[in-house]
Amino acid sequence: MKNPQINRIQELAKKHNISAYDIGKNTKITITTARNILINSNHTKRPSTVRIVLEYLESFENRISTPIAETETES
Repeated sequence: MKNPQINRIQELAKKHNISAYDIGKNTKITITTARNILINSNHTKRPSTVRIVLEYLESFENRISTPIAETETES
């Protein structure tokens, strides 16, 4: 049975096109550990490690995008 947090991590990584390399480069998690989480390998995952990755990925979900203003053309 899959861990719901791992499911969420995989979903967000795919949605935002974030790789294990990106996670490893921008958190204190190693690239190998990030890869193991993304592929849901049988390696034991510490809850604190999963939380760090999930918080990093959720930061992309919580960013507010600024819409680009459409310019009006005069006739």
